[in-house]
Parts: sequence; C-alpha cells; structure tokens
Amino acid sequence: MKPSLLLVAATFFILKLAFASEHLPKFREQVIDDQLGDCWALTTADINGDGKSDVVAVSYEPARVVWYENPTWKRRLVVEEHPKMLATIQAMDVDGDGKVELIAGADYYEPLDTKRGGSVWLLQRPKNLDQPWTAIKIDEEPTLHNLCAMDPDGKGKRELVVSTLLAPNKPGAGGGASLYLLRRPANPFKDRWEREWISSDLHMKHGLWPVDWDGDGRQELLAAAREGVILFRRNENGAWKKQTIGEGYLKGEKLGSSEVAVGRLPGGKRYIAAVEPHHGHEAVIYTAPEKAGQLWKRKVLIENAGGHIVWPADLTGSGVDSLLLGFVGHYNKRPGVPILYVFHPLDGEGDQWDRRVLDNSGMPGEDGTCIDLNQDGRLDIVAAGLKKMKIYWNEGR
Repeated sequence: MKPSLLLVAATFFILKLAFASEHLPKFREQVIDDQLGDCWALTTADINGDGKSDVVAVSYEPARVVWYENPTWKRRLVVEEHPKMLATIQAMDVDGDGKVELIAGADYYEPLDTKRGGSVWLLQRPKNLDQPWTAIKIDEEPTLHNLCAMDPDGKGKRELVVSTLLAPNKPGAGGGASLYLLRRPANPFKDRWEREWISSDLHMKHGLWPVDWDGDGRQELLAAAREGVILFRRNENGAWKKQTIGEGYLKGEKLGSSEVAVGRLPGGKRYIAAVEPHHGHEAVIYTAPEKAGQLWKRKVLIENAGGHIVWPADLTGSGVDSLLLGFVGHYNKRPGVPILYVFHPLDGEGDQWDRRVLDNSGMPGEDGTCIDLNQDGRLDIVAAGLKKMKIYWNEGR
C-alpha cells in the first residue's frame, strides 16, 4: 500500500473511532457483589422509600432473594431456602400503600419437567427491612419461567403477567405454554389471585416485553417463542388477540425467538430487538415493513452463544435507544464467550450501528437493566451473572 493510501486508511480509522465515541458514553465498572450465587434474574425498585432505586436479585443456587441498598449497596436478605429454585423476580406495590412488594417465580425443577413445580410467591415486606420477608404462595404452573408487570387497562394499575416455558402436562391444559394475567384481589395477602388467560398456543416461550404499541394508554404484550415474535392485544371485550411480528430464526426449521424488547431509532421509528433462537447465538433487530400487515424486516447485529440480555435504553440522552446485549457464552454446544455489549443505532432504518464491548472479563450476562442509580440524569447499567452483580456507571461522552 502506498504511503498516501496508508495515511488515508489511518485517518479514516481514527475518524471512525472518534465518531463512535461521540455517540457512546464511557462506563465505569463497580462490582457490588461477587458472592451472589447462580443469579438468573434481577430488577430495580425503591425498596426503602428514600427516592433512590435499589437493586433486587434472585439466586437459583443457593436459593435466595436479596436486595442492595442504594448508595452503599449493602446486601440484605429477603428470603432464603424457601421458596427454592428461584428463576424470576418482579417488583410491585400490590396493596396500593406506596411501598413495594416483591413477587418471585420458583420451583423451576427442570426445563423439560412439565408435570411438577412452577410456583408464584408474593413476598410480604416486614416493618424492619433488616428482617426476612414473608413468602406467600399465590399460584402454581409447571415450567413457570418468567414474570413481568403491565397495565392492560390503561388505568395506571399494573397487573402481574405469568409465563411458562412449555405446555403443562396436566388435565385441561392447552397445546402450548401458559401465558396469563394474575390479577390481584382486594386483599392480595389473603384472597385468591384470579387468572385472565392470554394464550396457550405458543411453544418454548421465553422473553416478555410490555409496551403501549398503539399509543392508546393501554399496554400490549410482546412475547418471544418458537413461533417468533408475537404481539398480544386486548380488545374492549377483554379477549386477547395475537399478531406475528417476526418469524424468528429460520435455518432449515422454525426455531423462533428467545428474548424480546422495543427501542427507538434516530428519527423516532421503533425497532424490536431479539435473541434467536432459544438462548440463541444471534442478536437481531426487526424494523417496520413497508406495508401494514407484512412481517417486520430482520437484521443480524452479532453472533455469539447463549444470548440472554436484551435491553434498549437511552444511554446517550439523545432520545435514541442504545441496546444492551449479554451472552452467557454457551448453549447447544456452540462456541462463544461470556460478554456484554452496548450497540447504538446511527440511522433511522437501523442499518448502521456503533458497537462497544462493555465487559469481556468472563461474567455471564444472565440479566441486566438500565436505570439512573445516582440521579445524575444519565442511565446506568446493572447486570448479573454467575456469582457477580455489577454496576456500569454512565460517565457520559
């Protein structure tokens, strides 16, 4: 290569790096726990009512729920050893007193065990938050794997969504995995929680994402399953209807999607981010089709193994959603490494993205979220994997 061409190439590379740094913030890593256990899920909530978001996590083994108090990150025990085999966690104020309770999904025996296990526990807070919470079983369903909260009625009242991985092997069960609202009663600690069925015809169902899809003030629900990315809408009569948004992973056979979330591109268009297939090796985005009713257009962002974190958030303060991606580094014998990435879209069609490695130290990205923890106006990142819980402080550009 001639010297002039070398100079041009070097200049282009430097400008490319500078352009990337213009869009992506710097992050400072802090480990807040390196003895957490086998953490599968986390959430954030103001547990102690001081106006700051705390971090809550579940560990499958040893079985326990803990919360970390902002800003000291002192770890406090919620429950331990009962319930067991914890897989998911959701924060909700279930009785409307302004104080947050926690709801855990437990008894996740084996992914393919459709006859036993799967329970939902309401964790009632004590007066003294240094003391253990009281675990109250409110529901059970085999292969229960995911919980989230949504406002299906547009009245500002969130309801619990319960989702299983597989179809339960029991009398009267449908042909697919269970997906339903568990509506809270007047006294959520003593009365029966009532089911409102959403779907029982999806298979290998995993990720969920509540979203006000049509801007009517009511939330709809996106689900990732073997059938692909599916949108569920609730009509005025209370019936839930489904629409296929993306077909998912198609290589010889239909293997669908595993995680799902919604973000914003430059200019305001939305994108759907997904991991495909189940715990898959491809992180992809979907963008809207040219004509209504068509399937959304699919684009692969990156390949690794064991994709598990998908979380869009405005990390740059620009009104555009960057994308947190996490891989655990193993699944279906595919080669890969545990790693966390941050992607940032550069155009309104989702064709060009900046990419930054957030953490390649070997921590599996089991779950993560983005929230302003220190109230400086910038969204930070919280992520967890085997044993470790970390905060990545957003220090801006």
